[in-house]
Amino acid sequence: MSNVAPKAVRDKFNHYYNPLALSATLARDKALITSRLLNCRIINKKQMDLLYPTSGITSSENYDITLMICLLRNMTTIVPPSNGYDKLPPVTEVSDGADLARIKYYRNVLAHTDNGQLSNEHFNTMWICVSEAIIRLGGMTYKPKCEELSQINLNKDILTYIRQDLSEFREEIYDEIETLKKQTVSNQTSVTLLQAEASNIHSEFNTQGRNIRFITKNVTKKIENVALELKRHEEDTIPKNIRAQHRQYLDEWREDDKMFVITNATVHVTSSLKDNNIIVVTGSSGNGKSAIIHHVALELYVKYEYKVIPFVTGPQDIINFRDPRTKQVFVVDDICGKEAINVSSVELWRDHLEKIETIFNFVKKGKKHIINQSEFPQIPPPKLLISCRLHVYRDLQFQLLKLFTRNECNLVSKELRLSYQEKVRMANGTYKEKCYGTGI
Repeated sequence: MSNVAPKAVRDKFNHYYNPLALSATLARDKALITSRLLNCRIINKKQMDLLYPTSGITSSENYDITLMICLLRNMTTIVPPSNGYDKLPPVTEVSDGADLARIKYYRNVLAHTDNGQLSNEHFNTMWICVSEAIIRLGGMTYKPKCEELSQINLNKDILTYIRQDLSEFREEIYDEIETLKKQTVSNQTSVTLLQAEASNIHSEFNTQGRNIRFITKNVTKKIENVALELKRHEEDTIPKNIRAQHRQYLDEWREDDKMFVITNATVHVTSSLKDNNIIVVTGSSGNGKSAIIHHVALELYVKYEYKVIPFVTGPQDIINFRDPRTKQVFVVDDICGKEAINVSSVELWRDHLEKIETIFNFVKKGKKHIINQSEFPQIPPPKLLISCRLHVYRDLQFQLLKLFTRNECNLVSKELRLSYQEKVRMANGTYKEKCYGTGI
């Protein structure tokens, strides 16, 4: 096993790897040998250095039996035995691959004997099997060599040589074990690094997940807001073209209101709205009825977020434009006529008086009218600001509209007519103060 077998295997190796072209053949196959054998730890770096020395020329004479069998089984067209190279082939299987497997198998058996001893029966079986494999691999020239070895005595020198060979084989195995241990440590380090990287990826994933949930929440909220806005437009009680006209009226009111002078009458109208939803401002032509109700309506918009409906032509506008979900103030200028009373207008208001009372939350209680709670408790009832010329207001036809005669603010009355100081401020046109009501 230590003398003849390596020579027979080398002869078979030289058959597949021509010694004259060995360097060129190995150079051609270096990438394949590196990936298939070295990287897969089938051969070690020491064996790789024998194949590709840094100086000199490689030779199979420097290869041990292990390296040659490794190259023959992995890099040539030799058919492997039926049970593979790591098991003892059946005695009936005779081929180059089977004989290489037999030599490899029994070499491992010798290397793993604890005391270097074998039974006679085991030795004879192994001798016959190995010698026949050597003859088939190397040719009949090896038969007399094997017979010669079978006749000699295993003296002390030969046993020492065999043990030395086995010791070298064990050393190779130990080197392989140490290499595997180092590789295991390296793999464990790689696993630790991979675990740390996986932890970082998991943490990053959680962070991204939170960001996605935050973005999703914001997008959902925006979608809900858009949906509510669309629904609001769909349910808007005022047509788009009329709302545009209302904006134009309000722009004109704001421009006129820049020169408005707060008067005692203005304060009175504002404070009266605290307990009354309908206020009728009466007076002569040109004494500021419309200016006052316009100013108060704008103040309700600025301070209390009321929506102003600035141009009411009749009760039907109030009925159609009423939105119980919002705070509203309706403004009627010169109700039921200017120069003379408009009887048809009075009749129109009278026909819808009950509906108007319901809208402005008036209910009868005995002989009195009180303000009822809104159908939306958080939304206060709407307000109605009316300007009316005094002679129209005092007409018997208008007096039949009891809803509009309960809360009159007469601008020509002693209490509300312009004082001397107010007239001076209006004449100067430079003084303007804000009205601070008691709350509506």
